[in-house]
Amino acid sequence: MLEKLRALMDQKNSAVLFPPGTVLMRPEDPLRELLFLTSGTVEIVSYDGEGRRLIASFLDGPQILGLVELFSGRDRLLSGVVARSAGTYIPLDCGILRQRDPDILRELAVYLAHLNVATMEAAQRSRRLSSYESLKNFLLDHRGEELALKREDLGDLLRIPERSLYRYLNRLEEEGIISRQGGGISILSPKNPTKKGPQ
Repeated sequence: MLEKLRALMDQKNSAVLFPPGTVLMRPEDPLRELLFLTSGTVEIVSYDGEGRRLIASFLDGPQILGLVELFSGRDRLLSGVVARSAGTYIPLDCGILRQRDPDILRELAVYLAHLNVATMEAAQRSRRLSSYESLKNFLLDHRGEELALKREDLGDLLRIPERSLYRYLNRLEEEGIISRQGGGISILSPKNPTKKGPQ
């Protein structure tokens, strides 16, 4: 779907590689271009009044970042985007989208509809799961990827209280799904999970 959109936009720009930790977009920055995330995982972030980072969600490519702001008529970004893994993006000129080409608008409407359906389905699935199951499923979805996660990040993202999260993480570590070192959380590869405990 997004490849067809890219062809319609006739972009000449080539893909930009980025490493984990790269800030791709900052909240309140002017909206100059959209980012067509072709690969990788990013976190969507905002900041509270005290400057504390709040993670709204994780997104895996392909995605188009900045589209909501553009279609709602905003000239500044609502959220930040930080790379959680290495990946690539292609910058898309906002001017092309503002020309209201019907083919491009139709493709974007289809993309947004698919994104909305996926979001609703994920919300329905999560309502049927316990907090522990939601955490475990999230981690298993990213198993084998190099995502350096902090406990606070997971708590914010999945809305799990800190005390419960601590218990759940202990259980997941015992099951060999995660490893914790230096305050970070690593998701173990399915090929070589290690399980702590008596040998």
